[in-house]
Amino acid sequence: MDYNSKTVSELKNICKLNKYKGYSKKNKKDLIEFIKNKTNTNTNTNTNTNTNTNKIIEGQKVIYKTTGELVTIVKKHFDDSPPYYTIRMSNGIERQTVETKLNI
Repeated sequence: MDYNSKTVSELKNICKLNKYKGYSKKNKKDLIEFIKNKTNTNTNTNTNTNTNTNKIIEGQKVIYKTTGELVTIVKKHFDDSPPYYTIRMSNGIERQTVETKLNI
């Protein structure tokens, strides 16, 4: 994800949505490093994809890694393994995706 194109406000919103602590007084450069470190930490500690599956719920706001935008989980589908999701993009378009393309 290209965090450099995000504003400080958008970066802080990413931190808030991910329930990170200790970001409020950081500048843009430090926020980018902070988020990247948190994302890498979360990726490395969640090697079992089923760990996050229970954390993603309908109505939740998450980051869609493909575009870097904030999206809403519309529905979680269980008719395939692993489950997949319908998300609503910021422009209102809905699409289906898998958990590995979502950042909680």
